[in-house]
Amino acid sequence: MCEYQAEKLRIYEEHLSELTGTPRLELTGSDKRRLAQKGNALNDFLLAAVEPTWAPGSLRHWDNTLVGAKYNSTGPGQKKRGMKTISKEIVDEVLLLAQRNPDWGYDRITGTMKYLGYDVCATTVKHILDDFGIIPDPYI
Repeated sequence: MCEYQAEKLRIYEEHLSELTGTPRLELTGSDKRRLAQKGNALNDFLLAAVEPTWAPGSLRHWDNTLVGAKYNSTGPGQKKRGMKTISKEIVDEVLLLAQRNPDWGYDRITGTMKYLGYDVCATTVKHILDDFGIIPDPYI
């Protein structure tokens, strides 16, 4: 049965190459996806037996590429990764509070910033002060 289907496929490919003048059909991304999904159910030996046109490695590569593109999080419209940028206004205000009140710690500066209407956390204050080499009193 499998040999019959393979021979039938070879005949179709020969007729197609005669009609188009190209030795191999150019597949679209959708065609590659469909073949790769069906090929995943077969091991390489069976895949080589039923698919004379493309190597099993090619089909595996198509599948890996398409799956990778599906879960790629660096394209347009994706969320940015890493820390959010801190506005210059917040940095200036934190530095001003730290310089005027050297005995204040991260939590106290954070509380004052929230009172002033800025939404920052103690970790953000710590990062800002670390970047400028300011070490506040750890007990306050």
